Amino acid sequence: METPLTSIDCIELDPKSERAVFSAVLQLTDGQDPRADLLKGTGVCAVTAKTAYQKGVLIVNDGSEAEDCVWRRLALVGARPVEVIGQEELVESLLRTADIRECIAQADTLVVPQTAGTRVLQAVQKVERPLVEGKNIVEVSPQRFLNTNRGMCDVLINDEDRCLLRGIPDGSRVVILDDVASTYTTAARLAMSMSQVRCDLVTLLAANPKAADIPRLVQSGLSSVRSAVVTQYRKLADWRPAITTTGGIFDDTEKSRNSFENLCRYVRNEGLALRILAERFRLRDMGLLFLDLDGTSLIDGTMPPVMQEALQTSRRALFSVVATARSQLEYAKLPKDVRSLFRAGILDDGLMCSVNGSMQPALERKVNEAELRKLLFRSAREANAEVRIMSEGKMLPWKVRIRDFGGDLSSADYMDADTQTALRLAEAFNAKSQKFVLQPSGYGDATVVWPGSGKGTTGINALARTIPTLPSLSRAISAGDGPNDVSMFERIQKAGGTALAVNTTNAVVRGAASGVTDTQGLAEFLSRYSS
Repeated sequence: METPLTSIDCIELDPKSERAVFSAVLQLTDGQDPRADLLKGTGVCAVTAKTAYQKGVLIVNDGSEAEDCVWRRLALVGARPVEVIGQEELVESLLRTADIRECIAQADTLVVPQTAGTRVLQAVQKVERPLVEGKNIVEVSPQRFLNTNRGMCDVLINDEDRCLLRGIPDGSRVVILDDVASTYTTAARLAMSMSQVRCDLVTLLAANPKAADIPRLVQSGLSSVRSAVVTQYRKLADWRPAITTTGGIFDDTEKSRNSFENLCRYVRNEGLALRILAERFRLRDMGLLFLDLDGTSLIDGTMPPVMQEALQTSRRALFSVVATARSQLEYAKLPKDVRSLFRAGILDDGLMCSVNGSMQPALERKVNEAELRKLLFRSAREANAEVRIMSEGKMLPWKVRIRDFGGDLSSADYMDADTQTALRLAEAFNAKSQKFVLQPSGYGDATVVWPGSGKGTTGINALARTIPTLPSLSRAISAGDGPNDVSMFERIQKAGGTALAVNTTNAVVRGAASGVTDTQGLAEFLSRYSS
C-alpha cells in the first residue's frame, strides 16, 4: 500500500515532482530471527516477532508529528524511498510476542536511555501499564557519537549514569528498553557498566548487527536481543538504509537538531548538509518573508539602518528569504551584516536557490547561445535600444544591460528613458520568442529566463524542495518594486499571504500587490509584525 504525495503546505507539485511515501510491510517470522545465524555460538539469544524488507529510509512515527507529515516532506528532497511504520503497531507486536513479554515481566529493573527509551516506556505503559508497574526505572543519558555516514562511532556513559547502573543490586534481571537497536553499541556500553546482573535488550525495531557489533555484544554479557521487528535489506553500491524515529528528532534540543540534520544529509545523494533545518521547530509557527533587494530594501545599493533593524528584530517571527535578480557573485558583494539577515535566497530571478551558501539550480536546461544572442540583438534594433550582454553561458539566466538609443552601456547609471526602453525591448523580444523570456527589472536592465520561471514559480518551488519545513505561504509576506516581482506577488496572494509594492510607480507592479508603501513603511510593517 502506498500513499501518494500530492501536496505540501508551501509548494504546488508538478506531477513529475511527486514522490510516494510507503507504509512498511511487515511479515511474521514464525519464530525465526534473521539475527540468529549471525549470533550463533556467541551465547546471545535473538528473538523477533516480525521482519520488514526495507527499501530506503524507515521512519517510526510515534504519532506526535502525524499532522505535520515531515517524513513526506523528506521524500521530496530525498533520492531514496521513505517508508513509515507506526509506533503503536510495533508496541503491540512487542507485547503479543510471548517470549518478549515474559522477558519484560520477569525483569525487576528497566534501564531506559533518554529520550528514545523513555518514549518506548511511555508507549508500553499506555498499552499495558501493569506489565511495567512497580519495577525499578533507571533513566540514563548515553552520549552517542556518529561518523560522517551516520554510523555509530562510540558511546560514552557519564559518571552519574555509571553510578546509577552500578547501584543496581547483584542478581537483578535487567531489561534495556530502547526504540531502535541499529546501534547495538549503546546497549553494550550500558550492559558493561553493570555487574553481576542478567541483562537483556528489548527494542521496537532493529537491523542486523554489523561484524564490529558482535564482539561488543559478547563482551558486554548481554543475554539476548529481542525486537518487535527486524529489518532486512539488500546491500547495493553506495547505499545504506537508515532507521530513525519521528519522536527523537523533533525535540527542541541541540542533540535532536543534529540528529535531524544528519538524517537529511543522509537522505540526499549529494550529501548536502542543510543546517538551516535546525530552525525547523520555530518554522512551524513563523511567518515567511520574501524580500527584493535593489529599490526595495536597498537604496542606491545600501540597506538603510531602519530596514536592517527591522529585519534583525523580526528574525524570531519571520523566516527571511532574499528574492533578487542578482546572481550569486553579485549577491556575495553585499556586506556580510546584510547577507546575515537572510536565512535563504532565491537568486537569478528564480533560477537558483541558495541555502547556507549551497546553490541549487531550479531548472537544469542548456541554452542555444547563438540563437539567443541573435534574438536579443534583432529585438534591440526593433525597439531602438542599445544592448550589452553582461553575463552569458550555457545555462540561464543571462543578464542584459539596456539603454535608450545612444545611451552609455559602460555605465551602471540609468535614466527613466532607459527603463521605458527596457520595457519596449521586452515586448519585442517576448513577441518573437517562445523559448525564452526577457524580464525587465525596472532599472534599465533585464534578465533572460525560461518561460514560466520566476521568483514566485521556480524560485519558491526550488526553495521548498530544499527546505522541507519551510513555513506555509499562507503566512508569507512578499515585497518588491519591479515587474520581476509580480509572479511572487501572485503566488503569495493566491495562498492567502500579503504582497507589498515598495518605492514603485509601475502600474502593473502596484496593481499586482495587496498594498503599496515605501522602504520606511515596509520597515515599520515588519517591526509591527514581530512585536
